[in-house]
Amino acid sequence: MRIRKTRLYFVTGGLLAMLLSDQSRRLVPAFWQTGLTPGGVGRFVIQEEGDITLKFVAARLGAGNLELVPVPFYQDQGPGTRSIAEIARRFTLETQRPVIAAINGGFFDTATGLPIGFLLRDGRMDFFNMPQGFQRSMVGFSSAGTSGEGSHVWINSPRVMPKVWLDTFMVGAGRPMRTDTLAVHHINVPGGKHALALFTPIYASSLKPPENSIYLAAHAEPGRPGVYRVSEICKRGLVRIPSDGLVVALHGDARAKAGLFPIGALIRPRWSLPADWTDHAVMHGLLAGPRLLEAGKVQVTAKAERLDSLKSRDRVALAVKANGDAILVWAHKNTPGNLSFEQVAQVLAKMGAEEAIALDGGKSRAILAQAGDTYADERYFEGGRPVANALVLAVKAPTHS
Repeated sequence: MRIRKTRLYFVTGGLLAMLLSDQSRRLVPAFWQTGLTPGGVGRFVIQEEGDITLKFVAARLGAGNLELVPVPFYQDQGPGTRSIAEIARRFTLETQRPVIAAINGGFFDTATGLPIGFLLRDGRMDFFNMPQGFQRSMVGFSSAGTSGEGSHVWINSPRVMPKVWLDTFMVGAGRPMRTDTLAVHHINVPGGKHALALFTPIYASSLKPPENSIYLAAHAEPGRPGVYRVSEICKRGLVRIPSDGLVVALHGDARAKAGLFPIGALIRPRWSLPADWTDHAVMHGLLAGPRLLEAGKVQVTAKAERLDSLKSRDRVALAVKANGDAILVWAHKNTPGNLSFEQVAQVLAKMGAEEAIALDGGKSRAILAQAGDTYADERYFEGGRPVANALVLAVKAPTHS
């Protein structure tokens, strides 16, 4: 009997090691699950649903003080570091917050690697590069409360897409008077030849203005949150991005607005978000899509969002149950043919999800889960090509009174 038990432990341990190894494809049982780190806050599951293999993380937002945060890749790293595992690792180094799980996030241009859409993190716009002229879906997250209540997920398909503006103010006024409001085309994304763009320290430490451009460095204005004062005008050479500020980049025709930015001028970037995000203190958000479920019913918006041409056997999605459980899903079709958004929506509805949105799938599909009793335990990771951002399930930063 003792020999049989030893053999059983060996076989079980070998299966766990196989499942937790970093391999892109493997044979898996029809159902397998393990707890997430630390024990009790969620689970990682691999299961077969017909001809579909599901690999998903399920966790109660707020349990273990967890929240979902979209995180961009770090511009100072090479393309080889743009996996969700590396993004999660860098997020932990930056914030000292353990990541329990992660999944691929929003879309990006595969030719340039530049993100498409927007990413809101901790109430700031980390990048903005919105497609224009049609509706797109997005997902937002309110932070976990200090009294223990969980984070909430808000999935929207608004008719009016988010926009960014830059207000300029008169120099030297005791009570600054606004002089103009300009449309911002990009944040932390190199723009077109006539774009007005903003760059923050998350993008890089310095920039080199291209020909036919004017770059303006601005520092945070003491006592005025969200307001900056222009300190330098640069047309060539290097311009440093202030660690407490930003750079305004005027390209091509946008240079005609340079007169609004003399040394000492005050500027204020601002943006619009869905109304219920503002009403519910949404701190993090990401453009994704299409929407898959609304109020527990299949509601696929792929055609309206011009995403119905995206064919793949691999889909990635975020779903939410009525009890607050968040489900991060990678679904793979094992038989020939594509896995439709409708099929994924039906599987998520069967799992009890009320709301769901697709994330970037196909060759970008990726999922990470920390499994075991401590943060030092082995992890499960599968990933495809380098990605623009990740959606991480992280322990919320402690609050200090």
